[in-house]
Amino acid sequence: MDLGHAGLLVEERQDNCGNSDDNLSSLRGLRILIVDGDVDTLDIFGFVLQEKEAEVFGTTSAAEATAKASTWYPDILICNISLPGQDGYALLHELRGLQTNSSRNLTAIAVTTLLRHQDCLKLLSHSFQSKGFQKYLPKPTDVYELVTVVAELAKPQT
Repeated sequence: MDLGHAGLLVEERQDNCGNSDDNLSSLRGLRILIVDGDVDTLDIFGFVLQEKEAEVFGTTSAAEATAKASTWYPDILICNISLPGQDGYALLHELRGLQTNSSRNLTAIAVTTLLRHQDCLKLLSHSFQSKGFQKYLPKPTDVYELVTVVAELAKPQT
């Protein structure tokens, strides 16, 4: 990941939007696997999540994601639905098949250019959640919303 380039993009976004990440939760120790065909998305998401102390691995390849998950199983998957060679649904199913600890379930966030924010909200209220993603976010994705969603999904369910 090109963290220098990503840092500049995030700073530019902060200047334009006036957002600050001071109030966002630490993600210390959380393993996050990011799979997206867009390198800039990988860099920006990776930079912001690492700034919040998450362990991050990003790749443009579903095959590389699967290989990495076989030795470094993530807590959260952030995945584009439209991946070259394999869609995000198939990748998620494959990664969950690697799970060796039955008490853990891979939490997944889909990001996609195919949907608007309103469509993402509708998906969660219908049977699409049975496909396995806990949250859908439209692209471009606000990085502060992404961090908030990751923090919420990482909290233990009571």
